[in-house]
Amino acid sequence: MLVNTLSPLGTHQGLHRTLQRMISESKITEELRLRLDEVGLVYQQLPITLERARKATVGAAWHAFLHEQATALKSQWLILRATAASWGKRTRPFYSPEVDEQLNEALHAVRAKRIVPAMEERVRDVISVLRARVLARLEEAIELATRIREHELVERLRHLYREESDLQLALEQSRSGG
Repeated sequence: MLVNTLSPLGTHQGLHRTLQRMISESKITEELRLRLDEVGLVYQQLPITLERARKATVGAAWHAFLHEQATALKSQWLILRATAASWGKRTRPFYSPEVDEQLNEALHAVRAKRIVPAMEERVRDVISVLRARVLARLEEAIELATRIREHELVERLRHLYREESDLQLALEQSRSGG
């Protein structure tokens, strides 16, 4: 005797689980995109702020430092865009009050005409805070990409994370003079 193993209830439950998984994956994908968009915001806006700071300051070493930071951030921005494109997405415009506040602090420090070492330290602090934020968002993005089984994206994000970590380490070493 043949038994019907696909009851209407069983079919409905299977469909419900599939829909939940699809909704869950779409939510995770959106969260992942938000992380990448925020990283993109820093990579786009911080170099602009650093160029403004460079124009408002004196000293060849400080100019070189700000130029190097801006160039590295622009390079990271291109890598992020290529990473998103390889995933079939593009980074979108993004607004973060926290990032905006940090960028404004850097500009204010330069315009305030404070004692130069204090101003330089404040700008370095802003760069450090925003780079740490980028590292945190990249780490979250890697976790989210892993959850939706986007293995190539995970590898690209890990590469970007390693490069960003190296840049953060170089920033900290330049601060300590070593």
